[in-house]
Amino acid sequence: MKFASSVVDRNALVHLYALGSRSAWLGFVLAALFCESTSACKYTVRDVAFVDMDGSWYELVLLLDDETPTDITKVIKATAIEGLAESNVQFSVVDIDNNATQTQLALLRSHEIDRFPAAVLVAPDGRSKQISLPDLKSEQSVALRNTIQSLVSSALRESLLEKLVDLHSAVLIIESDDSKQNERALAMVEDAIERVEATLPDLPKPIEVPPQVWAVDKEEAQREEILLWSLGVDVSASDVPQIALVFGRGRNLGQVIKLSEDAERELLHALAVAGLDCECELDRSWMQSPMFPHVWTVAHETQAAKSLGFDPGHPLVKVEMSRILSRGPSSTNLGTRNSPDALLPGLQIIDLNFDDEQASPSPVVVEEPNDSDAYAEKHPSPSSESHHVDNSPKESNSLSDSIPAENVQSRSEASNTTSSGSLAKTVGSTVLGIVVVGLAGGAFVVFYSRRLEP
Repeated sequence: MKFASSVVDRNALVHLYALGSRSAWLGFVLAALFCESTSACKYTVRDVAFVDMDGSWYELVLLLDDETPTDITKVIKATAIEGLAESNVQFSVVDIDNNATQTQLALLRSHEIDRFPAAVLVAPDGRSKQISLPDLKSEQSVALRNTIQSLVSSALRESLLEKLVDLHSAVLIIESDDSKQNERALAMVEDAIERVEATLPDLPKPIEVPPQVWAVDKEEAQREEILLWSLGVDVSASDVPQIALVFGRGRNLGQVIKLSEDAERELLHALAVAGLDCECELDRSWMQSPMFPHVWTVAHETQAAKSLGFDPGHPLVKVEMSRILSRGPSSTNLGTRNSPDALLPGLQIIDLNFDDEQASPSPVVVEEPNDSDAYAEKHPSPSSESHHVDNSPKESNSLSDSIPAENVQSRSEASNTTSSGSLAKTVGSTVLGIVVVGLAGGAFVVFYSRRLEP
């Protein structure tokens, strides 16, 4: 603002200050209240789901005893290292007769293993599944190679990895024995996809291809046993259809949904989350949920980079996304308690925190006293050998990662607590800012008022 004269009346200056300070204070308050909610991240939840930052790998554990022939051990090692290359499954060997830890012995008891060699696949969340090894009578066992390959590859997984680089997400309907319920589940999914598809152009980063449906019958479910197990699907429960959502680099998009009165709301909620930008108040567990076991090659990386507009494997991208994830709440639970309407474009996002406790930058870890969980603790055996099968510079974690426990019932209360805490922080910061601006403005007026006195 320019004045017509260099001589300004003191009262006029004070009046201008009063008007200006009110405007400044109003602008400051509005900025403090809304800058955090209106600033958009350059990446969406779906984008972050393509980046492997947490190193939560699966682990294939080969269990041996003193009576296991050395030549068979060598064959299994060589086949596993070759078959798991470029995958998110690492390989390790444990000799149970030589200084095996209690957690490793607990794994034997949980699967009632009494014959060796034996193999167990352990998921990042601590769940484990025994893998049947073929009878090794020759050093070149085709059956063994096929068994190892089946852990990281299947027809449905290859199809998903090929299409997910362009898709919003994939919806798998694991059919039940009841054909009418299967039809009901399909109709519900198609209706939800139609609603989500209408919002795609309005997303922070528009997605051209809407979610796609895969119907998995009982026969295919048996062939895709490893995939469905990794997603948390109970294949033995055939009384009701189950819905599993996948996005990004084969990550879970929320929890498995069983057909029920609440299923549609939970489905819409999960689908809506995928298109959001990675705001500071978004629960980070949605972005780095477990992947299914798979092979990720340079060709996959190139295709993803072309579709996303950035290289998900680039170190600088990982650093930037790590900063984004570190400054927001994190939870080990992929909750589904919010209204789906609150997540669709044009409507307010109420809250996406589903912590069992107050939100914090690090996840809350609760251990359950069962054998599978115990094996996932950090107790490396002095006699065990660990072979990292990925040649990339990425540091892989062992199966001893901490195991988060699910606690669905407390999510709503925890989210309310987190929301109240976030609001209190915002109000406190705003009041402090107003006080600082007011004091500075008052000092400015007093100083110039004295200079203008005759």
